[in-house]
Amino acid sequence: MTQVELKHFISENAAISFGEPDEQNWTLSSWSNAQAATRDFEAIQAIQRAPKLNVTGSLVMKRAAFAYVGALLAFYKEGEVWDLQASSLHLVKSDDPLFFYIKLQASQITVYPVRLTSEQWDEAVKMQFHKWLKPLVSTISEACRVHEIILWENVFIYLKWFYEGLAPSLPELGRNDWEGQWNELTSESFFGEETLNPFAYLSSVKSKRVMENGMRVRHTCCYKHKLPGGTKCSTCSQIKVI
Repeated sequence: MTQVELKHFISENAAISFGEPDEQNWTLSSWSNAQAATRDFEAIQAIQRAPKLNVTGSLVMKRAAFAYVGALLAFYKEGEVWDLQASSLHLVKSDDPLFFYIKLQASQITVYPVRLTSEQWDEAVKMQFHKWLKPLVSTISEACRVHEIILWENVFIYLKWFYEGLAPSLPELGRNDWEGQWNELTSESFFGEETLNPFAYLSSVKSKRVMENGMRVRHTCCYKHKLPGGTKCSTCSQIKVI
């Protein structure tokens, strides 16, 4: 599969597009620390008309999480391991309230020179977690004063969707043990004995209510409903049991 074909495959299955952004945008790799990132978050907050910066921080994470999903698709399809920190990933201004007025776009993807086999899937997941995702969550949490568990759950819901829904539905990814890999990923020691696995906690915490269709109810609220005209997700933790 060519790079053009791979990018098309990824953008068809995840909320990430490729190419140079033609609207106002903010580059994720420039958020090396909270101070450097705050100005960007304030600009996004103004576009969203979000009442507080913690709302923007949470929704930024919901968009940025698709870079992780895109990296998973690239790995499982072609064995590529993306260096997300070295890649040019942008949040681009959008008119679509469904995506919180921002969309994820990659103008350049850096790929590590080594390719991993499907048996080394855990190494690919851990590499993205330690080198890109964990620092990003920390920066957004500090800059926007939003609890890290909210940000981690914003990633968790898409990882769960990937392993339990998307990946098994794509024959192009082969017949991996998706359930087994998800169970391993959500085990307490998956990311190392010294690293707390937020996905293990979120996988085991008891929901406040049960949905008739069996969907998992969130443990935290993503604040989407706080945008002008916003509504609660059907899986929102703040919807009370009647």
